Parts: sequence; structure tokens; C-alpha cells
Amino acid sequence: MKAINKIIILGMVTTLFSSCDLTLLPENAVTPENYFQNKSDLELWTNQFYTLLD
Repeated sequence: MKAINKIIILGMVTTLFSSCDLTLLPENAVTPENYFQNKSDLELWTNQFYTLLD
């Protein structure tokens, strides 16, 4: 009986975690889709690479 309860609980937990959508990004995260909206945003981001050049 204990083995059946453990299997049922394990199945419930597996179902619970598999239903979570872990691919969502936080709304306050900066991504290319929501940051590079115009030319000046891209320029500000690429300015950091000029320090790497000799």
C-alpha cells in the first residue's frame, strides 16, 4: 500500500512540474526583442566593443 501511495504522489509531482512553463522570461529582463527598438539603442550597446580594439 505504501508503494502505491509513493507512486501516486510521484506521478502527481511529475505532472505538477511538467505543467510549469519554464521558458518565460521575466518582464524586467533585457532581451534583444524588447531592447533594440531604434538605432541609438544599438549604438549604445556596441560602444562597449570599441574598447577592445587596439
